Amino acid sequence: MSSSDDALVWHVGELGVDMHIDPFVFCANGMDIQHLEALHGVQFDPADLVDDRNFLYEKYRAQIKLRNEFRGELMETVWSTWGTSFFTLEGEIDGRWFAIIDGLALPAPGLTQAFIVGLAERTDDAEADARQALKAFEWERSVLLEDIEVLADLHFRPGPVTRSDTHVARFYEYLRKYPRAHPSRDFIN
Repeated sequence: MSSSDDALVWHVGELGVDMHIDPFVFCANGMDIQHLEALHGVQFDPADLVDDRNFLYEKYRAQIKLRNEFRGELMETVWSTWGTSFFTLEGEIDGRWFAIIDGLALPAPGLTQAFIVGLAERTDDAEADARQALKAFEWERSVLLEDIEVLADLHFRPGPVTRSDTHVARFYEYLRKYPRAHPSRDFIN
């Protein structure tokens, strides 16, 4: 894939629902494997979930690469959380590459707004490309809308974790080490 902007087609929009949480909660949600299985019906190969090669916690991002089944499609996806403001995912839908970017805004204390970008590779079929980017956007928006009620009731407390929470705990460790200026300190609960 080319790194040129001309190689991509995108669809941009808002989630359209304000979330009464801090952005780090949204980001941690993507690392919660148990939630992905229980709420969204994602099916993972159990061997993948204990293979640390699939989970990368770098200085500036936490990344997971897994093969899974989601809504009847076998997908190989890579998803990453960049600090507490960006979530990215890439994989294939209908045999075509797609990517998603969720950008998070904190307009007031304890209030997160999500902006979604659905991306597709540009081909000779502009209409199909636009449909693919829209499909990626709508796919992500539908997943996030499933999360709204759960996110509204989450209350994180440090302490012991279960084996299924291992990756969430590692993500919190990543966040504790994440360098940031903190101009938003007055907005975080």
